[in-house]
Amino acid sequence: MAPGRWRALALLTLARASMGFQFQSAAAVAPFLAREFGLDNTQIGLLVGLYLLPGIAVALPGGMLGARFGDRRVVLFGLALMSAGGAWLALADDYASAAVARLLSGTGAVLLNVLVTKMVADWFEERERVLAMSVLVNAWPIGICLALFTLGPVAEAHSSAVALSTTVLFAAIGLATLFAAYRDPPLTAPVRASLSLRAISAREWWLLLLASLPWMLFNGAYAVILAFLPLYLLKQGYGIGAAGSVMALNTLLVIASVQVGGIWARHARSADSVAYVGLILYAASLTAVLLLPAALFWIAIAGLVAGLAAGLLVSLPAEILRADIRAQGMGIFYTVYYAGNALYPPVAGWLADVSGRATAPIWFAAGSALACVPVIGLLRAQTRPIARLTNTR
Repeated sequence: MAPGRWRALALLTLARASMGFQFQSAAAVAPFLAREFGLDNTQIGLLVGLYLLPGIAVALPGGMLGARFGDRRVVLFGLALMSAGGAWLALADDYASAAVARLLSGTGAVLLNVLVTKMVADWFEERERVLAMSVLVNAWPIGICLALFTLGPVAEAHSSAVALSTTVLFAAIGLATLFAAYRDPPLTAPVRASLSLRAISAREWWLLLLASLPWMLFNGAYAVILAFLPLYLLKQGYGIGAAGSVMALNTLLVIASVQVGGIWARHARSADSVAYVGLILYAASLTAVLLLPAALFWIAIAGLVAGLAAGLLVSLPAEILRADIRAQGMGIFYTVYYAGNALYPPVAGWLADVSGRATAPIWFAAGSALACVPVIGLLRAQTRPIARLTNTR
């Protein structure tokens, strides 16, 4: 076990939290942007989504850039792009300029996201890797929550430009700390990273696809819940403020459950069983929201169990990727992830329109979460589950 691994994890987690903070910034100050630029809801939604759009095209090249120039250098470059895009958005005086700024900062965020996951995989092994990944995964919703709680009041007290400028500061702090304090993990033997996709065998491609699908299915389901569960609650007679408060509580509970899942998986007899329990209970609780009384109770339960599987799901590619192909493998993993996040909300909306039912997206999300279970089972049938380690405590 590499010395300094927890310090490295703390630095990488801080950097990734800046990504969640910046992603949510446009939504957090949306009313101010709408007033200043004369935007409608569709334009605001597009401005939010543009941050994730580059992932479809940049995730795979980003992983290969890390193999070519070094993970740390490319992550620092990503944070620099995030800082530049955040500054551009704060200074933008029209919608087109704001959109370009979001694309720029989103491109930097993709480079960061792909490579910090790979870097944590390099530092940790087996059961400790699941715990470390759960910490890293939590950086995203923590950053989102920080933005929700701070940026609106800052914009109200000062201006949207001042609020958006804080994303530059957050990214710059991540850049400075990584530049000053992060070092690559010590290796028992040098690893020569391959820059060719042909270095990935046909079997490795198949296993990587199986390892990538659960993370896409899980996050796609969560994206649908974030987008459509508030609309369902409004249809049930809840006010806008109440629906927003419920989703904020759900997010906080998800953050807690991700960490609980990581700790539980580290000490449980089977890390896979923790994921199976979390995924089945998550799908069941979403179903209960639709079929049983006391919807708010079941939404809270959904938050408590939603994150139990997250650490294992994001660790799956590292289990089957050789060190020399891990960079481009993580790029492929995140390409699948970003494609799912881009497609899921419009598919869920289409299902709602076709069926005429506000419940359709929730059913879709529950089914997607449950589908992770057989995919993991198929992957395990061709590999092996994480063995219980006796020396992790």
